[in-house]
Amino acid sequence: AGLPLQTGLYASCAPLAVYCVFGTIRQVQPGPTALMSLLTGQALDQMGLLDDTSRVAGATLLALVVGVSSVLLSCMRFGFIVDFMSHSVMNAFCAAAGVTIGTSQLKHLLGIDMPRKKYWWQTAWHLVTHLNETEGYTIALGAT
Repeated sequence: AGLPLQTGLYASCAPLAVYCVFGTIRQVQPGPTALMSLLTGQALDQMGLLDDTSRVAGATLLALVVGVSSVLLSCMRFGFIVDFMSHSVMNAFCAAAGVTIGTSQLKHLLGIDMPRKKYWWQTAWHLVTHLNETEGYTIALGAT
């Protein structure tokens, strides 16, 4: 999401502590995930938040709004709506998430320094056109 590294560490520990008390399903992923990070980063980019302080404040506000919305929808027993989502829609979403996450991480695996791109195909094209900038040691470490 383009936030400072310590933000991810705090966001990993706090939900686990809360989930120990209130958690009911073991299949739930508490804490930050790659897809949530990408979606949050895209939302912060669209809001024009560029410096660390404003991005942290924007991410905090976004988390609070999503949390309050989730609690309100839960109180209204709105979870039944998931039953109307077809299996093919869920499969397509998971496949698209995998492609998006994979292309976003390739720059780190290849050791290519690049600016953030809005769409995954822009990231993929930038990586393909800058393959001559790959770092051999980075690839070797990432492949092991």
